Amino acid sequence: MKFSIFRVLILPCIVSASAWAQHTYTAAPISLSGYQVAGLNWISDDAKTGYGSGLLPNTFTTQCFAYSDANTNPFLFPGTNCQPLASAQGNFVFRIQTDSNPGAVNNVTTYQFFVYRGGQYTLLQQPDSVRAVPGIQPSGVNSNGQMATTFYCSAPAGAPFNATVIPCAYALSNTGAFTRLPDLGGSAYATAINNNGDIAGWATTLNDFTQCCYASASGKVVVWSQGAMKTLTSAALLPGVPTSMNSKGQIVGGPSANAQLSVVGPGYFYDGFAFIAVQITGAIKTVPAWINDNVEIVGTYEYKDHVSHPFYYSNGIAVDLNTIVTNLSANIVLTNALYVNNTGQILVSSVDLSQSAGSVANGLAATQYLLTPTGGTVSMPIISGVVNGASFVAGTSSSALITIEGAALSSTTRSWSNSDFVNGSLPTSLDGVSVTINGIHAYPTFISPTQINVVAPDDATTGPVQVQVTNTKGTSNSFTTTKYDLMPGFFMVGGKYAAALHADGSAVGPSGFLGANFTPAKQGETIQFYGTGFGPTVPPAAAGQVMTQALQLANSVTVTIGGFPALVTYAGRTASGTNQLNVTVPVSLFPDGDFNVVATVNGVKTPAVPITVKFQP
Repeated sequence: MKFSIFRVLILPCIVSASAWAQHTYTAAPISLSGYQVAGLNWISDDAKTGYGSGLLPNTFTTQCFAYSDANTNPFLFPGTNCQPLASAQGNFVFRIQTDSNPGAVNNVTTYQFFVYRGGQYTLLQQPDSVRAVPGIQPSGVNSNGQMATTFYCSAPAGAPFNATVIPCAYALSNTGAFTRLPDLGGSAYATAINNNGDIAGWATTLNDFTQCCYASASGKVVVWSQGAMKTLTSAALLPGVPTSMNSKGQIVGGPSANAQLSVVGPGYFYDGFAFIAVQITGAIKTVPAWINDNVEIVGTYEYKDHVSHPFYYSNGIAVDLNTIVTNLSANIVLTNALYVNNTGQILVSSVDLSQSAGSVANGLAATQYLLTPTGGTVSMPIISGVVNGASFVAGTSSSALITIEGAALSSTTRSWSNSDFVNGSLPTSLDGVSVTINGIHAYPTFISPTQINVVAPDDATTGPVQVQVTNTKGTSNSFTTTKYDLMPGFFMVGGKYAAALHADGSAVGPSGFLGANFTPAKQGETIQFYGTGFGPTVPPAAAGQVMTQALQLANSVTVTIGGFPALVTYAGRTASGTNQLNVTVPVSLFPDGDFNVVATVNGVKTPAVPITVKFQP
């Protein structure tokens, strides 16, 4: 394969970024004495006051409290459990759960909802027109004492599942007056409110009502302003329930989950005009928790291991907070980012790896930290993610193209060029930027401040390995990722379609795609797919050397298109980090449209990506 084609395939993997300076942070543990484990869910801009809850020692009872100058003022409701629901300056909404016979078969649980302001508790009474199943559920409050709440109202005629009640959204004024908010005829949830009194939420039509937990994939993000509803739609990013709205009307949200439905995917940031995906590359789930008035976003993401990681997002770049805190000991790992105030301080939970697993499970090792910007910016390179350069699945494999994401990775932006190849060897450094995987030098093909693409070295090791970046400013954090024996994936163009060429070298895709000369594939036509991570060759490729001829893959490859077996006429490595598969499109594909392509090598499948096929009668 010609070098010019290689550049076309790699460019879709490059995330362009404008100049960006990321803060570093110092972490200070938050002392909340008197509790087995405790945490704040909100803190003021001066970090002197807040609200939270804690587990009382040797009990199963949680207690809410107000926090002031490192002291806690507990809310005394004996024999009960308290759950924080929403917080803002001067207002804290919480739920008290009381069991009449704890642990008994005839136990009856009752719930009461309170707002705490000015040192006083006020019981929230629900309107007579709503059902108490499960009763009022405030989910947002602002500094003026206005709330966003969700009740259960009587279901309209024709509701699916013979439902008798259906979620309905309400606004609550600071004088205690309730107003039902307009909806789309089905369920409606009010989930966030800003200091202007605007409310963000989630709504479905009656036909899309699913009885539980925002489960409908066709639900809409909505905003209520002065009682009027505006529907915000973005089919590519939803479902995603709003979690926070700042005073500028900007919204963040992310996937929801419940017992019947586990939703994964990216979060989003609505900037007032359009939805922008908030996605940690390689993560299966990204959930923003809060956006402040300076458009700083924090939240939590997960890889396939379902371990929580905290992120900070600004100006289109997301960074794992563990990588930009300068004073944490090696045994402390930050897990969930909960809140960011308007001075940029972040509440984040943690675990102490030096404690026993049982202690961590019981919360004994969990400490909350307050992260404070140092005023300086990141100068040392920081790695926040390592993924396959084609599929963006987290991990690495020998001889595959790998993408490394982070901050301050390089002071220049460029791809490798002919002058970087000396005596037929692949470069191990570009402009002073180098990468090691499991202690072995990789071969950088592209460098930039926020992303590096490398060809991984050959190495028989599998399992956890360390990745590090070194540049003129120093050496990065040691980032742990998983090295797989095989990690096949197809390159994509336009972030959607498989990178493939017709025999004449023109691109396969929908006609006019990206404004370029793309044309669909035809049944019976043999086209060339390009990917990475398909494994070793026969004979083995010379390590670290420029390839002078294509080499066949050592393992056989099978391909399906639209679920139908497709004939593979060639499978090999045609350039460093790049595999080529020549595949004949099945004649049974019908009618016109997009059909998923999946390749399998030694039992390992690529993620499915589509190509466009034009039926030929």
